[in-house]
Amino acid sequence: MSMNDRFYGYTEEQWDAMRAQGLAYLEELARDRRDTDYSTFCAEVRRRAGVAPEPHDHALPHLLGAIGTRSYEDRQVIITALIHDKGGNEPGPGFYELAEQLRALNREQNPWIARELREVFWVRHVGECHEAYARKRP
Repeated sequence: MSMNDRFYGYTEEQWDAMRAQGLAYLEELARDRRDTDYSTFCAEVRRRAGVAPEPHDHALPHLLGAIGTRSYEDRQVIITALIHDKGGNEPGPGFYELAEQLRALNREQNPWIARELREVFWVRHVGECHEAYARKRP
């Protein structure tokens, strides 16, 4: 795997800037108890970092995964829960996949979480993101 493949067509410096600026933007939203859509998220990352994937770019889910993983390590929440479809109110499938990978959403431990109840998990998780970033870091 080349370095270019590792960062989905971006340089390591660009990737790090997008990840850092994307996380910073979502942290601000969480503190203000707000959310955003994918287009606005990408535009804000581009404004801050000088580069960003488009909403349907293959790199975006990987960038969001890196940001969500970092926030989970830091605060035990997947901050990308604050991003939803434009005109909609639910995140993409990558959010739920990451939640399962990180064991935040564990169908084995919580068999009651059926496919149709994912939204309940997401709504609760958005509130948890707001709370996690509203208080000072330990």
